[in-house]
Amino acid sequence: SERRGLHRLIGPGGRVSVARGVLESCVAAVCSALGLVMAGTGDLSSLRLLRAARTLVDTKASFGTHQAVHMAIGLLYLGGGQLTLSSKPEAVAALVCAFFPRYPMHPGDNRYYLQALRHLYVLAVEPRRRHGPTV
Repeated sequence: SERRGLHRLIGPGGRVSVARGVLESCVAAVCSALGLVMAGTGDLSSLRLLRAARTLVDTKASFGTHQAVHMAIGLLYLGGGQLTLSSKPEAVAALVCAFFPRYPMHPGDNRYYLQALRHLYVLAVEPRRRHGPTV
């Protein structure tokens, strides 16, 4: 039978070839980066990658890993494709605070990072400029 998710990295005898926490952190960081770069585009190939990452992250994964993947999917469709992220210095500072790569173990985990700061990405949102054809 085909092994799915992070279980594919578990070798014979139950040994893990890569520490689970390291792998989850990498998945979270890559998903966040993809979401930030493709914010507001609604790109289907990016959505497919994020959905594949979501299936990689199984039920044993931490809350923070699930949070990172789902935040990235939310960024991908920011404002239904009408909004994007600004590159102004203030916006970049808000994004650094919002996407600080230390994710919680459970919803109430504020040990290393105050979870309310995750909502600061809203300060970096701006309308997407669309230019129609010149007639």
